[in-house]
Amino acid sequence: LLKGPSSRGYVYLAFNLRPGRPFADNVVRTALSSCVDLDGIAQSATSGSGAPVSSTVTPGSWALPAVNIAEATFDPSGARSALLADGWQEESDGVFAKLGSRLEASILVRDGQSARTSAAQLIADQAAECGFSLTVSAQAYSSEILPRLRYPNDFDAYIGSWQWSLDPDDSDLFSSAACPTEESPAGKNFACWQSGSADSLLRQGLGSASESVRAPLYAEFQALRRSERPYLLLWADAGYTLLSGNISWPTEESDVSSPLYAWSIEAWSN
Repeated sequence: LLKGPSSRGYVYLAFNLRPGRPFADNVVRTALSSCVDLDGIAQSATSGSGAPVSSTVTPGSWALPAVNIAEATFDPSGARSALLADGWQEESDGVFAKLGSRLEASILVRDGQSARTSAAQLIADQAAECGFSLTVSAQAYSSEILPRLRYPNDFDAYIGSWQWSLDPDDSDLFSSAACPTEESPAGKNFACWQSGSADSLLRQGLGSASESVRAPLYAEFQALRRSERPYLLLWADAGYTLLSGNISWPTEESDVSSPLYAWSIEAWSN
């Protein structure tokens, strides 16, 4: 029995970075990311089947660094301290406020997705310890969520998922040009992360055919994503495959951790 990341991909919490939204401030996004126990949330929401993930690159890909880096560090005390240092103050009900704005936001989640809804509620409950007041809003995808992910992007945060891509390029999700506009309202970068550094790394990655050149660029891109935090990755769905114990192949040891384990099936033997 092989257990590894499913080809269905990864689940993420996307923040709306547009000016005036609650998570437009990176200090706020980083504080929330440090205030939630990602491993615990993934285990609880998925009944133990979800796997931690810290990159949008397909597991087992040549573009992944040899050393795994955590998506975020669980540090509620540090999160509170960072918010206080940034000018936020705790009000009588425990919610932080700054210049008339309170740390209040809604997490949008697709109805019928029990694991994601559970994760959203766990995030809301844990974030309350850091001065956030978050509500979970489960909505129909086609009629409610999809229109709000389009321009002008009327949401605060959204739990969704993307399938793994064979190539590590994420230009369609994260390039500045993919931010929805009035002329192109359906851009996939609905977080509207606009970073010149990210754009440059993505362009350089696409500009080379060499894996040895591209791999460090995507490692740097993922580090930048974790720093600027347009997404907080929650977990990768698990996939299961039952194989005969007599089956083996030359790259079996490295392949079993990838959803693309069967890429060399023509070399399998028993």
